[in-house]
Amino acid sequence: MFKKQTLGDHVTIPTKNRLPDVKKWAWAYVVTALLYLVAGGPPQFGFLFLMMTFFAGALILQNSERNEQVAIAAVMTVFLLVNAIFLALPLPGFMPHSENLAVGFWIIDKLWYVSGIALFLPVLVDKFVKKTGGHRSWAIAVAFAGQFLLTLYLHNEKQEEMYAPVQCEHVVGLTCTPVAMPMSWYTRSTLAEDLVFGLQVVLLLAAFNKKDEEPVRPDTKQ
Repeated sequence: MFKKQTLGDHVTIPTKNRLPDVKKWAWAYVVTALLYLVAGGPPQFGFLFLMMTFFAGALILQNSERNEQVAIAAVMTVFLLVNAIFLALPLPGFMPHSENLAVGFWIIDKLWYVSGIALFLPVLVDKFVKKTGGHRSWAIAVAFAGQFLLTLYLHNEKQEEMYAPVQCEHVVGLTCTPVAMPMSWYTRSTLAEDLVFGLQVVLLLAAFNKKDEEPVRPDTKQ
């Protein structure tokens, strides 16, 4: 009655059933990470926190259907925006990371705000941009307007940096020895550049890519 399985038989496991438990853990981690970030972020191991959140979101995105992809893209976009606020407006008493950790945070923030935007945001905006020619025109206009605003912002930041008062540790004659201040590798200017660049990539690719062509149906009439 039942066919006996031989050694030569191959059992194929559906792709969508391979990672159900891993995806559940990834979802739990991403949601917890978002809530934890809103509450102030991790006091230690921030590099590992951001890195694991990024890869957990990417795992869900690459192994999900359309509705779940939209959901994880929305969650990760909120995470990006909240983290950007903390980077641009640090809490009182915040100290830049030590020199040994500064490079690591610079790398992971670059990953978030260049690759992360290009990975998650298209799921939310592609269909809207490609819907009509008018939407494409608006996408192109927003992309280049963002570049113009970025230029103004960077110019203003440069002016403020040039005329910022210097705190002197020692003054000998007319020579000032400035106070050694820890510097952050990933500054607000870097954040602004990455945000605008990532948004431009998403909008321009969506605007200039052709609409998905409908699949060709075979002619059944013989």
